[in-house]
Amino acid sequence: MLLLTSCARSPGAVWGENPVNPAFQPALQPAFIEANPGDTGILATPYSPSIDRYIDEYIDKYKEAPPSSGYYNYNGYYAPDYYASHYGYYVECPYYEATPRPMVALTFDDGPGPFTDYLLDILDEHGGRVTFCVLGNRVEPWSQTILRMIESGNEVLGHSWNHRHFGRLNEAAVIEQIFNTSAAIEAVTGFPPAPIFRAPYGFVNSMVRRVSREIGYSILNWSLDPEDWRYRDADIIYNFIMSRAIHGSIILLHDIHPTTVEAMERVIPGLQEAGFQLVTISELFEYLYGPLEPGREYRGIR
Repeated sequence: MLLLTSCARSPGAVWGENPVNPAFQPALQPAFIEANPGDTGILATPYSPSIDRYIDEYIDKYKEAPPSSGYYNYNGYYAPDYYASHYGYYVECPYYEATPRPMVALTFDDGPGPFTDYLLDILDEHGGRVTFCVLGNRVEPWSQTILRMIESGNEVLGHSWNHRHFGRLNEAAVIEQIFNTSAAIEAVTGFPPAPIFRAPYGFVNSMVRRVSREIGYSILNWSLDPEDWRYRDADIIYNFIMSRAIHGSIILLHDIHPTTVEAMERVIPGLQEAGFQLVTISELFEYLYGPLEPGREYRGIR
């Protein structure tokens, strides 16, 4: 993975650091491999001319991006294609640094709630980004928290409207749960979430896959579950995550529990000290999978 450094931010340009920018992952880019045989993707400083050309092409791809909504990643990390097309932030950077670092995605379900802002405080202190899988009926009452999530560079995805089990609903009701939640997020943030959702309880069957495919959404699940909702113990949560996290892990958590947020006081800096990048689901998926397939369930690496 590669970090992009020494970059100024300005409307119409790519954000400062780009650990998962596909332009910096030639192993995932067949066109790049074809154009640059033998390029390993690990750049020498100050820059690689071949990557430089590729970045120019990448930036040109989005030069017609709409004006910024005002919500950008102030940590300076890359936002993948979906966010780039909505936020419209790109920047040309003269200096590159090779920095291989594994990624994990912390995901928080069922919020926002009274402990979410403290979780955001922890992220502000230590850096990194996470993904919030929110309930639609909580979005408007917690609109300022939702905005703070986005402004801090985190991702917000839907987790149904009111946590109804999709196995007990018909197709029309499942679609309503997904679309109404996305609409609520868009009403607050000014743009729709990525077309990815997490079903309540992680429930997925053939009907949920079919509906997701028909409406153009991919399905998010997880690879690690510390069962924070069951144990309500910060030490158990911390020890579980720190002993099991690997590159590509998607970790299921719930920011509605104070013990979970308490655990993050140690988990977030602990993962970083262990060498992990804390990235959003869209960032992780861009790196692991490239374009997502509607109707497919994604769990990260186990």
